[in-house]
Amino acid sequence: MKIKFDNNKYIIYLNKLQTSVFENINDLEDYFINLLSQIKNKYNIDMNGLYNLNIYLDDYYGSIMELINIDSFEYYLTREVDLNIKIIKSSFLYEIDNFNFDKNKFDYFLNDKKIYLKIKNDISDKDMYILLENSNLIYDTEKLILSSKKI
Repeated sequence: MKIKFDNNKYIIYLNKLQTSVFENINDLEDYFINLLSQIKNKYNIDMNGLYNLNIYLDDYYGSIMELINIDSFEYYLTREVDLNIKIIKSSFLYEIDNFNFDKNKFDYFLNDKKIYLKIKNDISDKDMYILLENSNLIYDTEKLILSSKKI
């Protein structure tokens, strides 16, 4: 798990192993109680209030969560957290600078003079590591895919 704070939201990166819980709705409450506890303890983040939680799921990467605080005032004394959860099935894109990736494993897209990869099928952990080290991960991709040209 990796967390970034960007524009008043927490972005939480989880790999495939950490996202299998989304397959069973009954396990979600326990999962989020545990996850928020880990975030509070490991990163020393004091969380309370109402949050929108957007969960972007990708078959190959895993998931990325955006945790956006909407209101803290009512919850200040109780120190509770309420979540509005939205789960979005997505195909993550990877912004790259060159064409050094196997065309059998990836689709290439062009948008606004930028090149993006989309994973076609399972890749090895090594290939995923190389891809992540040499690209910018784009997880909110719906508009980008619709406006891109496949190359």
